[in-house]
Parts: sequence; C-alpha cells; structure tokens
Amino acid sequence: LARRLEMSVRQLERLFTAKTGKSPLAYGRQIRIRTASWLLTSSDRSVADIASSCGFSDSSHLGREFKKEFGESPNAYRVAR
Repeated sequence: LARRLEMSVRQLERLFTAKTGKSPLAYGRQIRIRTASWLLTSSDRSVADIASSCGFSDSSHLGREFKKEFGESPNAYRVAR
C-alpha cells in the first residue's frame, strides 16, 4: 500500500496513526474483534469458526484478544447478550 501511495511504510504508519489515533495493526485488530463480537451475537457459529473467519489462528487466540478488549471470554459475551 505504501508503495502504491509512493511513500515509505513509516510515513504511511505516521499518517494513519495521526488520522485514526491507532496504529494500522491496532486498527485492524479492533475491526477483527468487533466483527467477532457481532458474529457471536448474531449467529450460532462456533467460536472456533468465528475465530477462523476473523483471521485469528484459533479460538484461544481469539479468546485472549477478546478478553483484552471486552474483559470477558467470547462465550460469556455471547451469553450476556
């Protein structure tokens, strides 16, 4: 992407962070977690299936990241909503 925009990767990261307040990596993680939370509450898909479709290596990885964001496991989040 940086190459297509004819700028360095670092410059793209600086501009992205200035506009969004988050690094590209953190922004992407947040989108993946929010997508997972939506799927948990709007479907009956398994946590493992949701993890896979949202780009996490497995359900444990999703669980760790999910708990950082929401303070609870994906299953507890699903039940509470």
